[in-house]
Amino acid sequence: MAYSARALLGFAEDGDVSSIADALDAGTAVDAPIAKGKTLLIIAAEKGHTEACRMLVRKGACLETQSDAGRTALSVACFSGHTDTALALLDLGANLETLDVHCQTPLILAAWQGHTALAVALVKRGAKINALSSNRMTALMAAASEGDVETSMMLVELGAGAAFVSNAGLTAAQLLSNQASPEAGAALAERAEAAARERAAAEAERQRRIRMARLDAALVSLEKEVCKLEARSATI
Repeated sequence: MAYSARALLGFAEDGDVSSIADALDAGTAVDAPIAKGKTLLIIAAEKGHTEACRMLVRKGACLETQSDAGRTALSVACFSGHTDTALALLDLGANLETLDVHCQTPLILAAWQGHTALAVALVKRGAKINALSSNRMTALMAAASEGDVETSMMLVELGAGAAFVSNAGLTAAQLLSNQASPEAGAALAERAEAAARERAAAEAERQRRIRMARLDAALVSLEKEVCKLEARSATI
């Protein structure tokens, strides 16, 4: 039995695992484009149907297939704010740094849409926090451009750089000032400077500890050599 694109679209949008499985068993190609280049997996991910996504991957769906907009299942899950689905896709092996047609990473998409918790989770999973899109927008700048104070501040706390300048010549603080308030922009700039100082101090302390550890190791080695020399002298 052949299934129409409309029927397949409905199955994926509803997360109907049983009907999707029936369609695949009937010969539907698991990675066939259905609408705007979106596959069953991409559509299911866009709607946050985690179990359907897992089943499709088990059936051989490619995690890195892209829609006409260049978005993978992970990209659309992040854009739509489906944290559980996004993390499940990562566990299944999805590429955290995949780029859409505008060179936007899943992190940039999540931040742009104000999905703070998901953005934090992606950074903790290793997402490049300062990746740049084609218009030179980082995740921080994407959040700031929407006037999203919470996500902007959280990204700064996680290490996002605030010195990047967009194609429009604006920093994240300037974008937030324009879209939220001058006070919010000033607060972001101040917090970014403080965070940068804290990171620099932490790095300096880390380097100091490394030097001390090396010095301690050298002293231990020297003491051992001295003991060996003393032992030899005692036998002469």
